[in-house]
Amino acid sequence: MTVLNSLCFKWALSLRTAGTHVRFTYILPMLAPPAEAANALPRFPTFRAWRDHVLHVADRRDLWPDFWAGNRAVAEAYGLGPDDFEQNLSTFSVFARKPPVFCAYLRERLAEWQARLPAASPGVLCPEASALSDRPVVEGPDEANGVR
Repeated sequence: MTVLNSLCFKWALSLRTAGTHVRFTYILPMLAPPAEAANALPRFPTFRAWRDHVLHVADRRDLWPDFWAGNRAVAEAYGLGPDDFEQNLSTFSVFARKPPVFCAYLRERLAEWQARLPAASPGVLCPEASALSDRPVVEGPDEANGVR
């Protein structure tokens, strides 16, 4: 669930969808981080937004560190660095306007992450090795597995 709820996954999924509705047609071909990376992602307790009267994650300030930890871990599992994550975060303009204090929190954590890493070489998006760079890209229907 950490991957599906991450900003990185949401951004990648938004590149595939033409509207606001997400169906399994869009989710099935999405690449997931390698199993060893996904299994190492932080796990968080589930809460019920309707019961707890939570309209947005920004309403639960106690969850902000968990939200950041999960999103950073997913970004790293996909082989993204802080500059990549910053680009990703900048694409959610509505998100940035609605809970500005929460976005400021995320930007502070992002600045800390950027400060801890050496500068990337010119032309290199992420100094870390990409977890997905050596994985084959599969396109089209997978008739053998019944996926259309």
